[in-house]
Amino acid sequence: MTTRKMVHSAILLAILSLSAYISIPLPWGVPITAQTLVVNLIALSQKKENSLIIIALYLLFGAIGLPIFSGGKAGLGTLLGPTGGFLLSYLPAVFLMGWMLEKNENQPKIIHSFLIAVGVGMPIIYGFGLVWLKFFAALTWKNAFIAAVLPFIPGDIAKAGIAAVLAQRLHAYLNIHEA
Repeated sequence: MTTRKMVHSAILLAILSLSAYISIPLPWGVPITAQTLVVNLIALSQKKENSLIIIALYLLFGAIGLPIFSGGKAGLGTLLGPTGGFLLSYLPAVFLMGWMLEKNENQPKIIHSFLIAVGVGMPIIYGFGLVWLKFFAALTWKNAFIAAVLPFIPGDIAKAGIAAVLAQRLHAYLNIHEA
C-alpha cells in the first residue's frame, strides 16, 4: 500500500470516528448517526481489503477505549452491548459491497453504487443489528424491527445516495491525483 493510500485510509478512519459524534439519541437506545453514510463511503471508494482494514481498526480502537463509538462511547462493553451488532456488521457489509463493486467495475457509477449500498450493505447492517438487539434486549422480532430498522430506513436511503455521490467524486479525485 502506498503512502498516499495509507493517508486516504487514515482520513477515512478519522471521518468514521467523527461521524459517531453526529448522533441523535432515541428512547430505545439505537441512535441515528452519520456512521452508515461513512461506512458506505468507505466500501464504495476503497478496495474491499482496505475497507476491512479501516473498519477493523475502527472497531479495535473503540474496543480498547478510544471514545469513537456513537455518542463518544468506548470499550469492549459498548462493542458487545445492545448496539454492538450494528458495529460488528460493518465488517461483512464493507467486504460484500466491495466484492460486488470489484466484480462489476473499478469505478462505480453513482446509481450502481447507490444500489449496492442500499441492496447489499444496509440489509447486512440492519440484519446484524436487528438480531443482536433482539437477543440482547430480549425483544420480540416485531419490537426489534421497530427499534432497530424501521425508523432508520428513510435516512439510510438518503445517506446511501450521498455516499454514492461522494464515492464517485472521490474515485475521480484519486484517479486524477494518483502518483
